[in-house]
Amino acid sequence: MDKSRSCQTCGKHFNTVNAYSNHLKSKKHREAAAREDVQQVNAKNEQNRKDATSSSGHSGEMGATGGVAEEHQLQKNIGTA
Repeated sequence: MDKSRSCQTCGKHFNTVNAYSNHLKSKKHREAAAREDVQQVNAKNEQNRKDATSSSGHSGEMGATGGVAEEHQLQKNIGTA
């Protein structure tokens, strides 16, 4: 399979460069890519919290606004912020 015309984010393959290019510009792809970005940031933040908790002895619990930055980044990525 030609990786240059495959979207790993959406799990789709395209037969032409033009179709692939159009897909990358589509709302569905941009939203999926933004969700993927947020998931990666959340995973990194969780790992950082675990690392900080294990080295400081704190509980590592997050306040009520813990996911606000991630949600704002998602909105920014899909153009709704």
